[in-house]
Amino acid sequence: MSPNRRRTQRVLRIFKDLAAKAEPGTGIWPGAINDALRAEDSPMGSWEVRFELSQLEAAGEVRCDPDSGAFFLATTARRAAKKRSSG
Repeated sequence: MSPNRRRTQRVLRIFKDLAAKAEPGTGIWPGAINDALRAEDSPMGSWEVRFELSQLEAAGEVRCDPDSGAFFLATTARRAAKKRSSG
């Protein structure tokens, strides 16, 4: 696995860990990922995490809510959008 792919997978793993611990419907912000990476002694710059989130968004793994700037797992974002459009 390439170093770039490892970094993307690390950000996705952290993202999923944070999402699993968060209240349902709560998004994840890049700063929370930065904090978790620092706690693991694997810090990344804010721009690096944001780039990886863009990569994950392009791959269909996560979605950014344009109103809040928070990121959601793609499946969660689809469910939330359906609720908003039907309610």
